[in-house]
Amino acid sequence: RTFYPSNIGSMRPVLVFTVFLLFQAAACSARRAPTSDISTPMATATTPQLPTTTTASTTTTLINKSSASSLSSIASSRGGDAQAFTKEPIALMSRTALIRTGCLLAANSGFMNGLALGGKLVTSEDGGAVKQAVAAVTGAWTTSALATSTKSYGVMKTQMSIMASYFGGSMINGLMNPTAAVDWDSPSTKAPASALLVSAAFVLATQEYISRSAAGSVSPLIVWCLLALANGVQNSWTSMLIQGNVLRTAHFSGCTSDMGSFAGQTIRGCNQNAWKLPIFAALAASFWSGSAVSVFCAEKYGGANCLGISVGLYLAIYAFFTSFNSQR
Repeated sequence: RTFYPSNIGSMRPVLVFTVFLLFQAAACSARRAPTSDISTPMATATTPQLPTTTTASTTTTLINKSSASSLSSIASSRGGDAQAFTKEPIALMSRTALIRTGCLLAANSGFMNGLALGGKLVTSEDGGAVKQAVAAVTGAWTTSALATSTKSYGVMKTQMSIMASYFGGSMINGLMNPTAAVDWDSPSTKAPASALLVSAAFVLATQEYISRSAAGSVSPLIVWCLLALANGVQNSWTSMLIQGNVLRTAHFSGCTSDMGSFAGQTIRGCNQNAWKLPIFAALAASFWSGSAVSVFCAEKYGGANCLGISVGLYLAIYAFFTSFNSQR
């Protein structure tokens, strides 16, 4: 029943250095990607350079008639208006900030999934580890189908409950934020951070439930459903931060498939999606690293106690986005 290897302590510097490099790769990709605005990462139009004069108190942008006409034609071709190209860029909520937020939450999802799948949250009556993935439901779909065919209705109930919880978490965010993607260029945009508090509440409820339950009396299904709810909210929330579901942070089957597709396209000379490759790689590496870190944390602090780390991360990112709103 020993799930975690005991001889991987020497890998810690390698893990930390790998994550650092991938974060930097994602940041470089964000700088290389089309940046006419955050909400349309595939845009190829660029803003003409405008002459500026600087005084002691302010910077005045001078737009001559030809520049204004050019801006209007670009905006018209993209279904927008010229004002979006002339206002100053959003410094705090840059593409790089969004990508790094996604990487942190991908690591968080991997961390929670590692605790659950590693059997560090729930034990059976005889002391054995009870294991279940809570960050993705691809396996749950297959397992529930097999259980139905073999009349293992208890297994079917568990897997379908986790699928429904993940679906429900995503629906909660959809109800709270009914938009396909956040329009960061709009002056009236407020960062939709409240969904993070919902995820934090689900994880905190999981921690409290485990801590207050007697040994051996914890219901695995309750624990797994609460964590699946948290991951569903999180993945749905990060998916809308950049248009095109670029920041998927809780499941990586589609992400892995996309990386393979984009790599093949790039090899054949099509670079339209090449900018996404390091971003997806950073997200996947963050998820993997979060799972690996859960090993050390669970061994030192105990699985339930480690869930407090996830709660703290949600609250920290919520505070970050709230500070953005205060500057709008």
